[in-house]
Amino acid sequence: MVLDFKKLTKYCISLKRSKDRRVHALREFTKAGMRVHFFDAIDRNDVALPELSPKTDNKFNALGAYACMMSHLILMKMALENKEDAIVVFEDDVIICEDFNARIRYIERSGVDFDMFLLGGHFDSVMRGTLVGAAEGTEYNHIYNVRNMGGTYGYIITKKVMEFCIRNLYYGYGIDQFFSVVVYKRFRAFSFVPFLVGCRPCVSEITGAFWKYDAIDYYYQQEAIIDIEAEYNNPTETEEKKNKIKLDQDRAKWLAENP
Repeated sequence: MVLDFKKLTKYCISLKRSKDRRVHALREFTKAGMRVHFFDAIDRNDVALPELSPKTDNKFNALGAYACMMSHLILMKMALENKEDAIVVFEDDVIICEDFNARIRYIERSGVDFDMFLLGGHFDSVMRGTLVGAAEGTEYNHIYNVRNMGGTYGYIITKKVMEFCIRNLYYGYGIDQFFSVVVYKRFRAFSFVPFLVGCRPCVSEITGAFWKYDAIDYYYQQEAIIDIEAEYNNPTETEEKKNKIKLDQDRAKWLAENP
């Protein structure tokens, strides 16, 4: 699909008991002028870990990951029942960039056709400052084709991906792990870097420990100020794409000369 952000229903997954987190999230959404519906998350205190789950070494973390995964999955089922073609999903520890709406307009104007668009995440498996092995450049500045990313605190997901997840999501995965290991490699997943959303340092609902990912901050809080409008008017091809075009041209020329 091509993004039309205003038409999409927006949800924030949040535990009903987490009043302070909801206040924080509501403040962030208000800042961006978004109307977002809170979706009551599954509480790890209310579920039992499936007997066949491979995540048995630390049941506290495993229960949190399982409850989180189920929360996202049940939201997808509800969205499909409501005949949504796509939805926007946030988690309640999200932080919104100051020029969120300008970046959304940039994505809309790019016309990129996606199955998932990741508003934020973390590339914590790659060297800081490089996306090799995690994402590939596209013809537009800042828009990358994602292959490997953690985090689920902000994303847009289409109907066909939701249907796929409902059919195939296995309780041995955390939701972001399933996305990264399976979904991003099967579907067209893109992200804007620096990210449109980050994740505030806070006590994790999964682990119960205070956590802060430096990788999130780096790709969300890069120092350079982005002139979105100017960069949209000057899209650039990546070196990788230029090299591929040249290789294709050379191959076609060789084939023509060597029938």
